[in-house]
Amino acid sequence: MRHKRIKIISKDGYSYANFEIPTYHSNNSSKESLSNVSLASYNIENGIVIQNKFAKDEKFLDKKNNNVDIKKYTLSNIKEGTIVEIKYTIKSDFIYNLRSWYFQKEIPCLWSDFTFTMPEYFKYKLNMQTFIPITLVENRDFQQNFSGNASSQDAGSANERYSFNCSSSIKRWVAENVPAFKNEPFVACEDDYLSKLDLELQYTHFKNDILRNYSSTWETIIEMYKKAEGFGQLVKPNSFTKNLVSSLIKPLDTEKEKMNSLLLYTQKALKWNGINRDFATEKSIKSIFEAKTGNSAEINLSLLNLLKTANLNAKPLLISTRENGAHPGYPLSSKFNYVAVQVKIDNQNYLLDATNPSLTIGYLSPQALNHKGFIMDLDSVKGDWVMLEPSKISKTSITNIFSINADNQLIGDISNRYTEYSALETREKYFEATNQEEFLKEYKSNKPNLKVNTYTQTNLDKLEEFYSETFSVELSDYIEEAGNLLYLNPMLFEKTKENPFKLDERNFPVDFDFPKEENYKFILNIPSGYVVDKLPTSISYKLGDNSASFSYNVVHSDSQILINSKIAIANTLYDPNQYFEIKELFKKIVEKQAELIVFKKL
Repeated sequence: MRHKRIKIISKDGYSYANFEIPTYHSNNSSKESLSNVSLASYNIENGIVIQNKFAKDEKFLDKKNNNVDIKKYTLSNIKEGTIVEIKYTIKSDFIYNLRSWYFQKEIPCLWSDFTFTMPEYFKYKLNMQTFIPITLVENRDFQQNFSGNASSQDAGSANERYSFNCSSSIKRWVAENVPAFKNEPFVACEDDYLSKLDLELQYTHFKNDILRNYSSTWETIIEMYKKAEGFGQLVKPNSFTKNLVSSLIKPLDTEKEKMNSLLLYTQKALKWNGINRDFATEKSIKSIFEAKTGNSAEINLSLLNLLKTANLNAKPLLISTRENGAHPGYPLSSKFNYVAVQVKIDNQNYLLDATNPSLTIGYLSPQALNHKGFIMDLDSVKGDWVMLEPSKISKTSITNIFSINADNQLIGDISNRYTEYSALETREKYFEATNQEEFLKEYKSNKPNLKVNTYTQTNLDKLEEFYSETFSVELSDYIEEAGNLLYLNPMLFEKTKENPFKLDERNFPVDFDFPKEENYKFILNIPSGYVVDKLPTSISYKLGDNSASFSYNVVHSDSQILINSKIAIANTLYDPNQYFEIKELFKKIVEKQAELIVFKKL
C-alpha cells in the first residue's frame, strides 16, 4: 500500500496534482492489479480545511506498451498552499522484483517511511543505496496469519478455505527532512545517486518443498540464463542457423573474417525496435529473422547463435545501459537490461553489437558504455566482469579558415574531422536525415545566419575510418561594427556559453560517456585597412592528475590570426573529490571562449 502527501508551494508545483500509477502484466497470466485508490486535495478557506475528492471522470488509462498500463489521475481546485493526497494498493504476481522505494526525489521530503514484511518462506536481498541518513526504526519477528480461498484442482468443486500461521520478519526505515536531489549534466543515470531501497528475491523455501535459489550466487544466475527459453536455449545452433551460416561464410575465411561477415549480416537483416532487454521474447532464431526486427537481446543473441554455429569462441555480455543505471556488482540479475557479444580470437577479445549498422568490430552502442559488463560462459556456468571503457580517445577537430568581405561577412571554409565515437555520432546524424538537404537544415538550426554553398564528405561509408566533412560558407552578423572598431568572437557558434557545473558541492561522479578531445582552430585573414587592436591572451589549465586540460593559444602575424582552443578529457569518470577542479576547468573555458578580437580601422 502507498500513501503520499505533497504540499504545493508555488505554481511551478501544480503538476504534482497529476498522478500516474503503472501496472504491469506479462505475456502469460502474471499481472498486477490496482485497488483502493483514494485521492483528495485540501485547501484552507476562511480558517476551515476544505476537502476536494477527485471525480471519476478525471481518471484515464494510457497504454505505454503491450506490458504496461498507466492509470492517470488529475486533482482539481489546485492553488498555492494546496495539499494533495493519494492512497492506493497494488497486488502483484511479480514476486521476483519488488518495486524500489525512493527516500529521495527531485523535491524535498519531510518524512519518508517504508515498511517491509517478509514471511519466512521468502528471502529477499535488500540493497540500500543511501546518500542521506536513513534509520532502521523497527526490526522484529512475529507470527502472521494467512487465510483465504484456494481454488480446488477439481473445477467442479467449490473453493477451499485455508488458514495458517507462519513466522515473519518486519523491517521499517524512516528518513526525515530529506533534501531535494539536484541533478546536473554529465550524469549517466540519476537513479544511481538517489537514496533508495531495492529488493530482489534470493530464494524461496516453502513447507514440504525444496529450497529454490533465484539469485543467491552468480552460478545460480548464469544457470538461470542458460536454461531460459529466451536466452540459453535460443543460442544453441540448429538446422536453420547451420544452413544460414554455411551460406554466409567460406571454409577458407579466417576467424576474424567470419566474425565480420556474421556481424554485417545480422546488422543488415535485423532492425532494433528501440527496446532494451536481457531476454528475447521470440522463441526461435528463425522467427526473429523472419520478423526482421527485435529488441536488443533478440538481435545480439541471434548474432551469438550464428557465431557459435560458425564454431567461434563467442559469449554473451550482460550490461546495464547508462539510462538503466550502474550495476551494483554483486549477484543481481534484475539490473541487467542489455546483451552484447564478446568473441575471443588468438587471445584477443572483441566486443560486438548488432543493434546499430554503424557499429563495427570493437564498438558497443553508446548507451551500453556503462563502464563494465558481465561475461557469461554458459558451458562452464562461470562469469566475470570486464571493463567497457573505450581504449581510444574520440576526437573532434574543427578548422575554420575565413576572410572578412566589404559587408563584414565571414567568407571561407569549415572543415570537421571525427574519430571513434565522435565519428559514429556524426555519421548517425547524417544517416537519420531524410536526405542531404534535411541534414544541412538540421546542421544550420543552431547556427544563425549561416549559408552553406557547398558540402563534401570523406569516408561516410568506411565505418572503420575517420569521418570528415567540409562546408564552404558565408556568415552574416557575426561581426559587430562600432565606429572605427570591429568586434568578433573567434569561437563563433562553437563557444561554450555557460558552465554546466553549477552546484557548490557534488556528491556523485562526473560521467563523460567516453574519452574525448575537441580541437578548434580559427584562422582569419586580417581585413584590409584594419589592424589588430586587441586579442585574447593564451592560457593553459589542467587537472592535478593531468587527466583533463584546456588550452587556448593565440598566434598573430602581420596578415593572419590563428586561435587554437583545445579541450581534452582523458577519463570517462571523475570522482566527486575532483568536482571542483572540473568545475574550474569549465569556468575557464567559458571565460576564455567569450573573449573578442577587436580590429581598429587605419
